[in-house]
Amino acid sequence: MKRNTRQIIVALCSLMIVGACSHDHGHEDGHEDEDEHGHHDEGQSEEIRLSEPVLKKLDLQWATAKHAPLLKEVRVTGKAVQDTDKVDYVFSPHSGTIKRIFVAVGDQVKKGTPLLQINGRQLSAPRDGTILAINTTVGTHVSTVQSLVVLADVDTMRVVFDVYPQDMDIVRIGQQVEVTLIGHAKEVFSGTVRYLSPNLDEHSQTLKVAADVENDDHHLKFGMFVKGKILAPLDEQALIIPEAAVARYNQEFAVFMPGDHDGTFVKRDIKIGRRGGGQVEVLSGLEVGDKVVTTDSFTLKAESLKEQIGEGHSH
Repeated sequence: MKRNTRQIIVALCSLMIVGACSHDHGHEDGHEDEDEHGHHDEGQSEEIRLSEPVLKKLDLQWATAKHAPLLKEVRVTGKAVQDTDKVDYVFSPHSGTIKRIFVAVGDQVKKGTPLLQINGRQLSAPRDGTILAINTTVGTHVSTVQSLVVLADVDTMRVVFDVYPQDMDIVRIGQQVEVTLIGHAKEVFSGTVRYLSPNLDEHSQTLKVAADVENDDHHLKFGMFVKGKILAPLDEQALIIPEAAVARYNQEFAVFMPGDHDGTFVKRDIKIGRRGGGQVEVLSGLEVGDKVVTTDSFTLKAESLKEQIGEGHSH
């Protein structure tokens, strides 16, 4: 954060405005590129320039305006549950006495790892996974019908959500899901909707929706309550850009596009509509194929505001 702050300060000190001559010419003619209320029209542009040292310090990334279905974020709550397809209950093929236990609850094991020794035989893990439970102790006599170890693959977790009636019609199998732990919103788990219940829960009147969620670091645990966003595409197409590309100026919005020369950028006023899934609908000001900056737009916005302040002092 300190490093980014220093970069922004350097940027503010190093940025130079181009097009000053054309601006002064507008004053001489007594014309302004504003309407009678003093507001810029959507599509209005102004050019700014970044010095080469500043450009090297910034990590500018771009996106292209495109026609695509706008995503609605269906906000849900849910719980991580045991997926029976990924949980193994380990039984001994022979009766006997437990002589040794080689693992503990929480251990991650590979297929073939020794779990228990029963008399002179070892019982091994049938798959890669995490030990969820050990249902015996050393010295205990066990039979072939007793589950001795519970082993699960927790690299991918099953999460079950409640979807309310107003959103049931747009939720589909295959849609993307973003999951966060309650109280730990910064860590996001990605997943996919895999199952829709054919029936409503008779008590809550919600639809049960199951998603498989990536859990590489194993921070998501069975029984945890979570929040989620199901990214449901709407039927109609819209001109969209990433929400990160949009800079706000009071009640107006703008994006930054590449200028005609190296190190130059054009601030383009736009009018926006709906938002969803990290995307925003553009109603006017851009066309399909237009490139916009999606990172470090704060620096560009700061320079744009600096230009406006300079113009105010010149009157």
